[in-house]
Amino acid sequence: MLAFARYAILFLIFTISAGNVTNSFLLKWGFRDKGEDSSYLQTYSLTGMMNGTAPRPYVYRSTIVQLIKKGVDKIDPDVQAKLFMSITRYDSLRNSYFNGIPMRYWTPPVAITYHITYLLVYWTFFISLIFLFKIAKHMGQDYSRSLLSVVAFCFIYPLIFQQGGYYYDFFELLGLVSTAYFTLKRKFYISTFLVFIFAFNKETFFLVPLALFFLYDDKVGLKTKIFLLLTQLVFSLSARHYIMSGYEGNTGGLVEWHLWENFLFWIDPRSYFGFYNLVGKGVFTPALENPIIAIPLLIFYTYAWGKSENRYKFYFWAALIPVLCLSILFGFRDEFRNLSLAIPAAFLIALSGVSDFSKIFAMDENQESNL
Repeated sequence: MLAFARYAILFLIFTISAGNVTNSFLLKWGFRDKGEDSSYLQTYSLTGMMNGTAPRPYVYRSTIVQLIKKGVDKIDPDVQAKLFMSITRYDSLRNSYFNGIPMRYWTPPVAITYHITYLLVYWTFFISLIFLFKIAKHMGQDYSRSLLSVVAFCFIYPLIFQQGGYYYDFFELLGLVSTAYFTLKRKFYISTFLVFIFAFNKETFFLVPLALFFLYDDKVGLKTKIFLLLTQLVFSLSARHYIMSGYEGNTGGLVEWHLWENFLFWIDPRSYFGFYNLVGKGVFTPALENPIIAIPLLIFYTYAWGKSENRYKFYFWAALIPVLCLSILFGFRDEFRNLSLAIPAAFLIALSGVSDFSKIFAMDENQESNL
């Protein structure tokens, strides 16, 4: 009975947390369905992505939705029509999240693909929370602290989408936390397979093996580490080549340059006091660089960093430095989602400070009484 209750609590909290995060994300960004009707199929809307007509570099991240669309196209037209009738009876998801898509493009295959992608985003994030919980347990945290760590992650994670976000960010997160977990568990065949699979989601995933190299424990020999690194690089670069091929005629380019905009943004003192409407309509939360968030995070991570194992620190830097350099050149202002490859490492380091959270922010009795 107790075991059932523990699992029930996890299921309830993960269900609500995943719903809150995906709902706030989709209310803000949807599936990027804004655009002029005449050029709609050439935008990076989900319709453009599933048809392979979105501009570069976004179209490189369309493999999963193209596969979904191909699967939907194989469904019998009569079945498609029945599903479409059920969808359009209320059209609640479209009215809430996808209302930017022109009505003439809201066909049975497109509507079904949108709904499958929506469900996939939700359950992908739900499974990611399970992996984060398992990572916390692996790191020696008890049931309560592991659960609270995941809940805290759900409060912070939506804030990385300050300058945008898309469905593939959730698929990437699952790839990151699952490969980290199986690496920690020393199940290298599984982690290597997952590196290969998730490399089809986004062209930058080939950087993950470079970071995982530093996550291996001392029991893993150097030859094994190098073999795993080279194997994962070959697999991920092969997938990268595949997803980037065939789109030479699409608009856009390999990257978007934003170095000058980023420089102007970060030298402006006003940038550090921003608020964004991310978690709900009319609800403004501080930007991650705002002192309201930045100072508590700095205090916490300074303490947690000092208690973390060196391999987690190396793993963090190996994940962060490449994407930070890319973000400076090609990201847009405080687009923190571009640093997502460092999320598992940041979570591992945070776990080193979870047990001492009260100690980190402790005050004397007089100060406590004033709060």
